[in-house]
Amino acid sequence: MATITSTGSGGNWNSGSTWTGGSPPGDADEAHIDSGDNVTLTANAQCGNVNIDGGTLTGGGYKVTCVKTSGRLFDHSGTISGVLDVELQGTHNTTEDFAGTGNVRNLIINGSGLNATMNTTTSLDGNLTITQGTFTTGNNNLTIAGEANITGTLDGSGTGSHQFANMEINNNGTYKAPSGTTTITANSGGSTSGRGYWSHTGGTMRHNFGTFAFTGNNPQVEPGGPADAGAGGMHDHSFWNVTCSDGLLPKTQRFVVCNDLTTDGEIGYNGNSYWMEIYGTWTHKSGTTNNSDTAHSNRGYARNFILEGGQLDLEKVNMTIGSFRSTGNGVIKGGTDSG
Repeated sequence: MATITSTGSGGNWNSGSTWTGGSPPGDADEAHIDSGDNVTLTANAQCGNVNIDGGTLTGGGYKVTCVKTSGRLFDHSGTISGVLDVELQGTHNTTEDFAGTGNVRNLIINGSGLNATMNTTTSLDGNLTITQGTFTTGNNNLTIAGEANITGTLDGSGTGSHQFANMEINNNGTYKAPSGTTTITANSGGSTSGRGYWSHTGGTMRHNFGTFAFTGNNPQVEPGGPADAGAGGMHDHSFWNVTCSDGLLPKTQRFVVCNDLTTDGEIGYNGNSYWMEIYGTWTHKSGTTNNSDTAHSNRGYARNFILEGGQLDLEKVNMTIGSFRSTGNGVIKGGTDSG
């Protein structure tokens, strides 16, 4: 079992008794760390719940697992020092507090029936992994320095914004995006096999009329789902608004944006049968719309296209465009290609 050390007084691991060292808390016990206390993990630990109430929890690179089946599992109103990982189990609805000084590194949601709601703006220094259960953000902002890996549900339905280095929505996983912006900052990484964003065919992404902003260098973006979901593309993996600030690599047969797309930088397709469908306005600012010269599909579509700069390739990608406007020094590469 884990060895845990404490300095100061007033901390207790179970109700009504003072803890000054010795055995770690049990599954029904609370690790309560009062002001003036400094509790240090020297191995992984498990207890009912953790309440950092003005004191300091020094992680030491270890994980604490909270397993109570009622009430709050993790209450961070003090200080986290060093590197701390947290796993939340349980089978209930609970509100979690991550508002103290210092962040959890990796947060794991792993409880069948657990619905953990964060009650304030939250940042993690590492990854968010939802193995089972639901993590709900409400109207709060969520910033993850690493990967969001979802097999349960990340429910961002609300007015907040989310930021991740990269995201993977696994089969049976669900991401309900906020009505604000979901920002993906990396072009690849984590477990996504070189993708910045990957929603598997058996997963679900609901855009909730928000924006996906891809800010990495030429990010690989693979939304799953059926090859053809009908006019408008309102299926489980379609986006509402998308902005790309430094290129884009659609890594899917069918990339659907139900409203507006803004691209700035090179666009390269991953296969010759791939295309994009934009049911609002596609504004292209720089780079070519087909720098890999491999897309040959005649399924490309943009209701409106605004060419501010760069190159619109209509030679390999035989697009249907409802209206076209050139507002800068962009050029059109025309002609046909039967290949």
